[in-house]
Amino acid sequence: MIRRVLAPAHRLQDVVSYIDTVKVRLPRYLRKEELKRLWESSPRNAYDPTPLQWYPYWKSLVTLQYPSAALLRTEQWAERSRVVRMDIALDLITGDADAASSIQDFLDTYQTKPWRGRQRQAKHGTTSYSSNTRNVPIVVVKYSDKPSKINGRPCCHVEWRIQTGAGVSSAGVREPRDIQLINNSRF
Repeated sequence: MIRRVLAPAHRLQDVVSYIDTVKVRLPRYLRKEELKRLWESSPRNAYDPTPLQWYPYWKSLVTLQYPSAALLRTEQWAERSRVVRMDIALDLITGDADAASSIQDFLDTYQTKPWRGRQRQAKHGTTSYSSNTRNVPIVVVKYSDKPSKINGRPCCHVEWRIQTGAGVSSAGVREPRDIQLINNSRF
């Protein structure tokens, strides 16, 4: 007997993909005017001037929310830095919260992460994680209880979190300017 799987694609109204969060290690501390431009571009951006304990070459960490190509292209600090984490998001926009929830249920049931080893899918509240362990280089996160970060409409939010520098490099990104070359829809 062949089992047919019907995806709830008829409930989708739009699909939006974007770079959600990027963490960048810098070999120096930011100057006051650079910090000012960083926070002007997005108030959710963050700066941590704590150097890595085991490798003091990397002096500080910048967290960018929805990084703009203009910021990455024009800032001098972005030249000799390394991207160490990147979250690529996909918002499956629906008409109501029930449709978003049904899409998440479908993805939880039928989406698998290849080469997952001992990782097991975990669910905390309404958020699903592709792994229940902490030190995993790539985690797929899904939730449908919050509106889209882009347009505020109900959606099923799918996020691909690349949480290590090696994982980011394997995705073709080493420096912040490489982010402009990413085809979000490919992920």
